[in-house]
Amino acid sequence: MGKRAPRLPVASAGGREEEEERRKVVAITDSDWQRIEKAYGQKLSPKVRSDIHEKTQEFVDRAEFEQNAEPRSDARDRITTIMGAASWLRSTIDSGIHDADIYACSLIKKHLWKQRDAKPGMRAARCICAGTGDRPGHRAMRAGHLNP
Repeated sequence: MGKRAPRLPVASAGGREEEEERRKVVAITDSDWQRIEKAYGQKLSPKVRSDIHEKTQEFVDRAEFEQNAEPRSDARDRITTIMGAASWLRSTIDSGIHDADIYACSLIKKHLWKQRDAKPGMRAARCICAGTGDRPGHRAMRAGHLNP
């Protein structure tokens, strides 16, 4: 038998309304309890039966998430696509040497910094336009004469 593809540790399932309609309800009959108690070797109190039923229902409810989990390769492919796009964006931004290119880069940098400050964890703004001021014609930026 083949190896299972690794799955994402997160998954989604249907909405609340759909979930209620499709939910598989666990039913443990008296004969089921008798077999369980026989295998266990002693009688189970009503509280223990209730706990077993509750945990079994939770297990069944979560099964849908496990079945719907996407393969990790999908996330890897998405990361590769995003990295390629980010690389293309950086090289496009850094390729300009005209005043319009420099000004556009300063605006992009300014707005990315605003987004980064608004969304904790964003680091893209630190990388983009990092070379500003290192190429001929960028002295105005370094000296602060352009105010985008």
